[in-house]
Amino acid sequence: MKIDIGTKVRKLRKKYNITIQELCNKTELSYSFLSNLENNKHSITVTNLSKIANFFKVELSYFFIEDDLIKKPCLTKKGEREYITDDNIKIHPLSSQKFGLFKVSLWEILKNSSYKPEEYHIHKPGEELIYVIKGKIQADIEGDRYILEEGDSLHFKSNLKHKYEAIDTPSKLVIVKCEDIKKI
Repeated sequence: MKIDIGTKVRKLRKKYNITIQELCNKTELSYSFLSNLENNKHSITVTNLSKIANFFKVELSYFFIEDDLIKKPCLTKKGEREYITDDNIKIHPLSSQKFGLFKVSLWEILKNSSYKPEEYHIHKPGEELIYVIKGKIQADIEGDRYILEEGDSLHFKSNLKHKYEAIDTPSKLVIVKCEDIKKI
């Protein structure tokens, strides 16, 4: 599977009738960077891709899945799974393709990671659940701080402002997101 982030950014931009300049203004990314990204002449960090995803209110995994919705069960073997990595963090979509409303990803925050999200995320109406497999995570939801340790989970409405960061590294967490079917 070839990952084509630039084409997906262009599709979103065209779908919402947004110019490159407008996207630059909203994401604080340069015009030349976005133009080169759309033409697949540039790679992108998780941080910058998050800015674009947040602007369009899509999940990061949107950029890594095939466009065609699958019609039969999908088995993804451990060695076949694609992931994104930046600043000692790995994000693994746990399915190789998108069914639709339900998304699951595994986040690994590796030793010595300086990953400290500055921006809050707000997703489409629905629900989000995080489950800590290893380590200790701090979750900020609408200004309330929650400390989650191994085996803890937190369930909340996905359209609330939220962000997570590891207190201990390495850490692993599973993130489950489900869009509200009533909103579609």
